[in-house]
Amino acid sequence: MKAILEFNLPDEQDEFNTHMKAYTYRMALSDFYNTSIRPRIKYAELSDVEHRLISAIADEFRAAVADCGDL
Repeated sequence: MKAILEFNLPDEQDEFNTHMKAYTYRMALSDFYNTSIRPRIKYAELSDVEHRLISAIADEFRAAVADCGDL
């Protein structure tokens, strides 16, 4: 199976650049979640308020990237 994306350059240069960097963006989001959010929920000694806040941020983050697949 092959997939071909076609862009009319230079008119669609921004869209082309975004698609070319999509994997890099995905990895940056994954790294951010796994190094900045998840460890705070699992290992940090947080107050109840802090834990609820970080958990809410994690939920929002996961919802925002849900269409992209698993991190």
